[in-house]
Amino acid sequence: MKQHLYALLVPVLLCLCGMKAHAQLSTTEVDGTEFYQISTAEDLAAFATLVNGGELTANALLTDDIDMAAYLTDNAWTPIGSWAPANTAYKGHFDGQGHTISGFNVTTTQNFYGVFGVISSGVLIENFTLEGTLTVQAAHNNCGVAGFARDNNLTLRNIHSRLGIVCETASKRFGGIIGTSYDGTILIDRCTYSGTLAVLDNAGGGNYGGIVGYIQNSGNAHLTISNCLFDGTLTNTAEEPGTCTFGGIVG
Repeated sequence: MKQHLYALLVPVLLCLCGMKAHAQLSTTEVDGTEFYQISTAEDLAAFATLVNGGELTANALLTDDIDMAAYLTDNAWTPIGSWAPANTAYKGHFDGQGHTISGFNVTTTQNFYGVFGVISSGVLIENFTLEGTLTVQAAHNNCGVAGFARDNNLTLRNIHSRLGIVCETASKRFGGIIGTSYDGTILIDRCTYSGTLAVLDNAGGGNYGGIVGYIQNSGNAHLTISNCLFDGTLTNTAEEPGTCTFGGIVG
């Protein structure tokens, strides 16, 4: 009987452990607003799951530097906020409190990709440094610290990207901070890019910028870039380099 009971208890305990993924994120209040506290790579992944599960306005504080390398060796990264369904873009306040997210070494074919996938109205992302390498192996992708920004009243400030970005196929929209800035009112303030953005031999086409890769050509698109610095490297060895558009600030 004990053996049978043990066999039954093991999956039950594993199930219970899995159910605690969100509960492990402790919270604190800042000026009456609740923030999830993030101190590990697992915490950051749990926060992404929480947001993508429907808590689109959840707030977060980094409480320590995070090294993602070991976590990403065994796990794929799912960005915070997504495109489909259309109402799953991230809209909360993410404050890095001056900490560094390092070891963000990922290879993907996914569109709308970065630490953040798609961000939208009211979002505030600020105060952290990002280090690692992002390699993208599929066409028509939007990638950066945040892949795609849309709608009104978005702010990204005091973000310092040292992310190496590698484009292996054609027609990308890559930026050191944002891949694509779409319709809406968007502010990028006091952000820097000091990584290397490389378009490789078999690639071509696309828009590549030290701060923003592509800005939507629309009367509804209002992007302000202030006090930002490009101090990185853009390299273009594509077979048809003239089909790529490059810029230190905007592609």
